[in-house]
Amino acid sequence: MRLLAAPTRLASADDALDTAIDLIADLVKGMRGDGSLGPGGLIGIGVGAPGMIDPRDGTIQNAPSLGWRNMPVGPRLASRFSVPVVVVNHAKAAALGEAWCGAGRQVDNLVYVLIGPGAASGIVIDGHLYRGVSLSEGEIAHVTVLPDGPLCHCGNRGCLRALASTSAILSQVREQLRVRGESRPLLEHALDEDIDPLALEGVGRLAADGDPLVTGVLGEVARYIGIAAANLVSILNPEMLVLGGTVIHSLPTLLPAVEAEIRRRAVPISAANLAVVPARLEHEAVPVGAAAYLLSELSVVGFSSLRPLSPRAAGSIRPRSAFSHFGTQGAPAARGLWATRTDRH
Repeated sequence: MRLLAAPTRLASADDALDTAIDLIADLVKGMRGDGSLGPGGLIGIGVGAPGMIDPRDGTIQNAPSLGWRNMPVGPRLASRFSVPVVVVNHAKAAALGEAWCGAGRQVDNLVYVLIGPGAASGIVIDGHLYRGVSLSEGEIAHVTVLPDGPLCHCGNRGCLRALASTSAILSQVREQLRVRGESRPLLEHALDEDIDPLALEGVGRLAADGDPLVTGVLGEVARYIGIAAANLVSILNPEMLVLGGTVIHSLPTLLPAVEAEIRRRAVPISAANLAVVPARLEHEAVPVGAAAYLLSELSVVGFSSLRPLSPRAAGSIRPRSAFSHFGTQGAPAARGLWATRTDRH
C-alpha cells in the first residue's frame, strides 16, 4: 500500500463535510494531472470516521466527538465523484490497516484498541474484520471500568471514555492540580493550551520526566484501559493487542503500565500467548485500513471486477495471502486508490 496523499487542513464543525469533499477533490486532481476518473484513475473512496455508521450508504448516524448526526458522508461523496464509496468506523479501519501493513502483518488474530478523544476497538479474526449483528462490535468506549464513576455522555457512569479519553485525562490532571493547590508553572503552561492534543503532549513530557502528579493520574488511566483491554483478551484470546490513538502516542509511559494491568487481569493462558504492541502506522492506519475495506467490498484483487456494496461484507480480507501474487510483502501500490479520515484519533 502506498499512501498517495492525505489532507492536512482542519475544517470547522459547520462546514466540515463540504470542506472535506473539496479537499478530496483537490487530492484526486493531484493524483491525475487532468483530474479525470475511470481506467487508471480513481476506482473508489474509502473513509474512516468515528461514530456509528450505516453500512448501506455510509451515512454517519452519530459521531459525538465530531458533533455529527445523520451526516450523509457516503451519499455526498458518491454523488460528487461517481465511484464506489465505503465509510467504516475509524477504529475498525485502523485494525485493518495494522493487520494489512502495520504491527499485525505476521499474525491472523488481533485486537486494535484506540484511545484518543474517544475510545474504540477493531477485531480481526483469521485475517478478517469481525462484524457484529448490528455492526456495533468493539464499542469499548462505553464498557464500564469504574462502577458509579463519572457520568458519561451516553448516560451511564464509569465508562472507559469518561475516564481515559483525552479530555478526561486533562480534566483529571487539572482537578488534581486544583485539589493540591500547588504552584506548578510547567504543568499549568501545558494545561493552558487551547487544543487538547497539544496539552496532552505537554502532560506527556512531564510524565516522561517523572512528575508525581501526572504519573499518579496516568497510573489510574492505565488501570482503566488495562481493565477494558483485559476483558477483550480474555474473551477473544487474540495473538496480538495493538494500542493506538493520540493518548497512547502522546503518553508513551502508559504502554508498559497498560500491558502490566492486562497481564494481571486477563485469563493467564490468554495473557501468556499475547503480544502487546504499539500501533506502527499511527495516523496512516485509518486511511490504509479504509482502503483495505474498500478493496474487500469491491472484491478486487488486481481490480478486475466490481460488485454492489453489501451492508455486512465489512472488510473480509486476508491481509497477506490475498495479495501474495503481487510479489511484495505488503499490499499493492495501487494507482487511483484514495482513502481519508475525518478525525484525528
